[in-house]
Amino acid sequence: MLGVEFLHESGSKYCSVEEKCAYIQVDIPDLIVGYAQGCSNSIFNIINDLSYIRKDFYNEMGINFIEESYNLCHEDKIYYKSGKVLSGNFYFYISCANDLDNILKIDVPPLNNIPGPTEIVNCKGNDGNVTCSEGFCTYYNIVFNDTMRHVSVIKDFYGCPSDFYNTLYNIQEEFALPNLFFFESGKSCSQRTNSYNYEFFMENIIYFYQSCDTNINIISNQLHDYKKNFSIENIMYGECYYLVNGYFSQTDEDIGNIETLCDTKYCVTLTINEYDTTGLFMGCSSDLNQYLNVINKKQKNLFGSKIDEYIEICNNGETLSINYENNFSMSINCNNSIKSIINEKILSTTNKEILPKYKDEMLVEEEIEYTTFPEKEIAIIKKSLHYDSTIGSERLKNGCYQNTVLFFNLQIIFLIVIFCTKF
Repeated sequence: MLGVEFLHESGSKYCSVEEKCAYIQVDIPDLIVGYAQGCSNSIFNIINDLSYIRKDFYNEMGINFIEESYNLCHEDKIYYKSGKVLSGNFYFYISCANDLDNILKIDVPPLNNIPGPTEIVNCKGNDGNVTCSEGFCTYYNIVFNDTMRHVSVIKDFYGCPSDFYNTLYNIQEEFALPNLFFFESGKSCSQRTNSYNYEFFMENIIYFYQSCDTNINIISNQLHDYKKNFSIENIMYGECYYLVNGYFSQTDEDIGNIETLCDTKYCVTLTINEYDTTGLFMGCSSDLNQYLNVINKKQKNLFGSKIDEYIEICNNGETLSINYENNFSMSINCNNSIKSIINEKILSTTNKEILPKYKDEMLVEEEIEYTTFPEKEIAIIKKSLHYDSTIGSERLKNGCYQNTVLFFNLQIIFLIVIFCTKF
């Protein structure tokens, strides 16, 4: 796989009477690719180590996959699973028997040219320089602009690929994002490219930029920073009713149904129709620019030259409806003044005179580690990741003739061939 290659000379290997001769073949992008054959305890030690390196892989395999595959191995049955992890498509195949000649290899995916070990590269990390055995460096900048609470969570990550995928997995879990939400970005990273992605989810507009390359200097020359959503230095004029659903929330639920503080004089109602999908955003007109830009990106620059015109129409408290040829339509209604909450403009934080009702909601930090979202505290990024693995004890008795070449991606890379015979 990537990183280190272990080559073992051919020789006899004694396995315990409780063991089987086992064959494993795997392809997990940016983690491991290759095959191994030998005594089942040794093979399952590899599997055990493998399962703790990448959280997305462990999640896709399921909490009981080691136990399930172990039980099938001792019944001389095949365990096979394929699917997606954040770095791309993967598969995992294991087969066992009492001796080498009886190991079944039915419908095993073809292994293309197995790469040799990658060169170790020096990369920038969040806490200093790091050495990456995967052969390339990674970076991302992600922004969650919460248009209901007016909070922006912004985070940069530098480091090795496995930590890159693990921190993305953490963010998916912490923000309750759909599984494999970052799949396209992760796959792009696996191909050593950079990409911009924009998405709506719940009350958030999510901006994501990633760059992956063998040369950290190339990554550093391509950095992109998204701006935060809201400034507490703005003057607050009053409240607008807030609601998002459908296309904008990516859920079947209405999100919001509350009043939200606004720094503009008009409220906006934005609706879209795309084939059988509809979406509604109601809130501050100051957020319209963000929504229109992301819609335009997702619609492949359908109306990019018109965005400033649409914003100006909204700033004048007017309405607009547009129909496009590709089964896409949109309406913008800004003919709705905000609900004033005091007789005069709310002063900005220059004098620290924020209404108590909104004081907590208006905390905005560019480098935020923890922020409070509905009913839970969310830790955005953990600075360091530690993986514990429990390696089973070796018991040797049954005989296997072994020729091992193992590749592993991160700290481990293997390709093993072990010829087993029972004694």
